[in-house]
Amino acid sequence: MKNTLLPSIYDRPMPESRDTNADPHTWWNDQASAALGMNVSATTPGGAIVTMVVRDDMLNGLEVCHGGLIFTLADTAMALASNTRDNPAYAVSADMTWVRPGRKGDLLTATARQQVTAGRTGVYDVSVANQDGEMVGLFRGRVRHVPIEKP
Repeated sequence: MKNTLLPSIYDRPMPESRDTNADPHTWWNDQASAALGMNVSATTPGGAIVTMVVRDDMLNGLEVCHGGLIFTLADTAMALASNTRDNPAYAVSADMTWVRPGRKGDLLTATARQQVTAGRTGVYDVSVANQDGEMVGLFRGRVRHVPIEKP
């Protein structure tokens, strides 16, 4: 895989299930990502890799992957990466630049990496590439870490 931010974790096989180191509340309850067929390849503190195959029902009128679904893939990777710490994190803003379309059958890989954490704010960059390592889009998101509420 070319252009990876976390190259060493590509050495691990992709799990058959969603059994990762990520906060179970983030992934196990994420029905939207599951419905889109996303799979978690790996998580590390401040990082995550998530994949999704572009299906027929993900194509827009121009017969390329809807940009909102690519954004959702990147957002999911950021959510997993930002929730590998002690306190839960919620997205507060994000933007994405699409540089190449995703096409039917493409295996899209979103690689998220923490750039900085200052206080309760975190900034994450996510690259999305196809199976040939070609960049599809770049995403930058910001999260807010919140204290864990005690009962």
